[in-house]
Amino acid sequence: MLRLISVVTRFRDALETDEVKGAYFIFNNFPAGACMDASILLGVYLQETGFGQFSYTQSENAEGKTHSWLENDTFIVDITADQFSGIEEKVIVKIRNNTDTHLGFTVSCKSTTDLNVLVGPIFCDIVNAYERIKKHLAK
Repeated sequence: MLRLISVVTRFRDALETDEVKGAYFIFNNFPAGACMDASILLGVYLQETGFGQFSYTQSENAEGKTHSWLENDTFIVDITADQFSGIEEKVIVKIRNNTDTHLGFTVSCKSTTDLNVLVGPIFCDIVNAYERIKKHLAK
């Protein structure tokens, strides 16, 4: 678990760099509004680095706000929860408790973390951002 936390924290740090923020408009105000894209990219990276498959999880709370994070059979991984008031942790890695809720959000959909689900005109931008993240992590 410590290795997972370390890798996830470094990935989050890379998302906060000007180089990555400038590569993809969704990351300009990171973490606000970036949970889906950041989660999918992190899921791809975790799989590429030997952590196995994580699902991208989409959810909604009672106020109609939406949020996304990653999960597998063991862990919930959330790198954008601090966009919401009252949440200060930049990185949340915790044991999954087999419920469909996290931070007051109820899961509405789960999907694979695959860059191919991000199609259309933004695809090249997000791939470019991902390459910049990997370059930052290789330092």
